[in-house]
Amino acid sequence: MKNFAIIISIFLLIICILPRCAKIVTPTGGPKDTLAPVLVRSNPAMNALNFKGNKITLTFNEIVQLKDIQKKLAVSPPMIKKPELLQRGKNVEIRFKDTLKDNTTYTIYFADAIVDNNENNPLNNFEFAFATGSSIDSLTLSGEIKNAFTLLPEENVFIMLYKNQNDSTPIKQLPQYLTRSNKHGLFFFKNLQSCDYKIFALKDNNSNYKFDQVNEDIAFQNENIKKEMLKSPSLIDTSRHAVRDVNLLMFKESNRIQARLGFSRSKRRKLALTFTKKTEGQVLLTPLNFKVDNKWYLTETNRSKDSLIYWITNDKVNALDTLAFQISYLKTDSLQRLKPKLDTLKFIYTEREVTKKRKRDKDKPEKKVYLKVTSNIKNSQIAKPNKPFEFTFPIPLKNIDESLISVTNLKDSSKIGNIKLEKDSINPRLLRFKHVWEPDILYKLEAFPGAFISLDSIANDTVKIQFKGANPDNFGVLNFNLLNFKNAAIIELLNENKSQVIERLMVKPDEKVTLSFIDPGKYTLRFIEDANLNGEWDTGWYLKKIQPERIYYYNEGKTKGILTVRANWENEITFDFNK
Repeated sequence: MKNFAIIISIFLLIICILPRCAKIVTPTGGPKDTLAPVLVRSNPAMNALNFKGNKITLTFNEIVQLKDIQKKLAVSPPMIKKPELLQRGKNVEIRFKDTLKDNTTYTIYFADAIVDNNENNPLNNFEFAFATGSSIDSLTLSGEIKNAFTLLPEENVFIMLYKNQNDSTPIKQLPQYLTRSNKHGLFFFKNLQSCDYKIFALKDNNSNYKFDQVNEDIAFQNENIKKEMLKSPSLIDTSRHAVRDVNLLMFKESNRIQARLGFSRSKRRKLALTFTKKTEGQVLLTPLNFKVDNKWYLTETNRSKDSLIYWITNDKVNALDTLAFQISYLKTDSLQRLKPKLDTLKFIYTEREVTKKRKRDKDKPEKKVYLKVTSNIKNSQIAKPNKPFEFTFPIPLKNIDESLISVTNLKDSSKIGNIKLEKDSINPRLLRFKHVWEPDILYKLEAFPGAFISLDSIANDTVKIQFKGANPDNFGVLNFNLLNFKNAAIIELLNENKSQVIERLMVKPDEKVTLSFIDPGKYTLRFIEDANLNGEWDTGWYLKKIQPERIYYYNEGKTKGILTVRANWENEITFDFNK
């Protein structure tokens, strides 16, 4: 019995211990995989000669995936029929649909499209080369491409090299060599022959490797790539900040085709014509169903001047629901020449259906309609002496009574006289006047009923705006000295993230300019070399070998160009366009 009791005790002890031994514990695992896949073999071998097959197999040391392969793959020289890529475990197969050219070195650029299966670690800047002849080309070329306006890197752009250096080559022919830019805007050509090349970059909207659409972004270099610029593979530097052989600026050409896009009559008094671009030549409207002895309209244009608005000033013309015109303008023909064009158009205005009032509202008096008046300075705002006071109206005015407009100095109740409203040169709905407001003085502007009367004979209600003159001690000042530019330059003061233009002015050579009354805060600066003196940034034109106007961003100092403007503080900015 004693032995039996001992056996039972041991058995119970084992039962108590076993559940603990069988408890499942989550494995902790090893360190995170941070290594990119490695090519362990290929068929054919890297840089193989006399290749005659139609398939290449790449084998890696682990299971891989193809990520964004259609965006990142580039085959040089390009193929009309793109190769088919298949991923099978550790293998990537490349099957050619086009016949390979004889005695040609081919390079397949994958960028970072090959990643491992678990952690998506990319195999960066991977390419595979082979030759269909008895030798393989080995020279290299590196470059960088940026957006011409933002100066930010352009990614996944085709960069192309041509042996034929005619200007029409990128439009008509396929390139001899092709690569893509990476996320840093860098691009690399390898396995090049020793000869001169024409270089061209393209965002290829229709995937045909040709610049045959006006809306495709491009970049080019006026000078050809000389064979002396090509380097051996041992000299190429793939690091991000290395000096490049080629630097390209990408842009979209302005529309060269002038044509009429549309027409409308959204308001009874408003006729609108829209064009594909800023109109060249005169646009004439000849009435067909009415006659007038004098001018019957006011014109308005937008800033880009590709839209023309005709405000009807004649009440008899305005009363017609249908207005027929013969429109005369210049239109671009198939040979890129401006030729006279005549269109017959009918502008039809249909009154919008008036919503029926509910019975309980039918006896209420009709609410009086007033002309809406919008000002750039609102109640309780600060009026800066370098900014004019502006009024904007929904339609042009037929009468202005300046005697019904007054500005009062609330400190001593004196009136500000000689307020002369001036009409804007391109917008007849915009009026402005200037005055040097005294610092910290409170003013009240009043425009009494009848001060402004629209073409529809609708007058304004009383307008009251109370504001204060700006004190220069509460603002900052920027003094500029720009060096080494021709003709003119444009200074643009931007907000910190460069999304908004705060101030803009043109500068002539050797001219020192000042921006005053700048609100305290953080800003950035953009400088534009205005070669044609039109006060705007102009894009390039490939066939005329015109590069886009150069843009520079101020990047000086520890803050990399972020300017901190403080109250009652002056900043001196010297910028050299040659640096």
